Amino acid sequence: QFLTPFNFQNDRLGLGFWWGEHVDPVIGSEYGLEAFYKFQFARFMEVSPDLQLVMCLILTSLFLEA
Repeated sequence: QFLTPFNFQNDRLGLGFWWGEHVDPVIGSEYGLEAFYKFQFARFMEVSPDLQLVMCLILTSLFLEA
């Protein structure tokens, strides 16, 4: 997480990666990437748009076969 991006004191910029393995080995694992930016408009008002990319290997292979 980056504090004070673009010199705005209360704004936040973040990037994260995650990975998880399913208990059923047939399903396999999934992983994802997330990016967000939090805008602080007023003392009690903020907006945080978020973008997520989630990949599941079994679902990806099923869509590629179709």
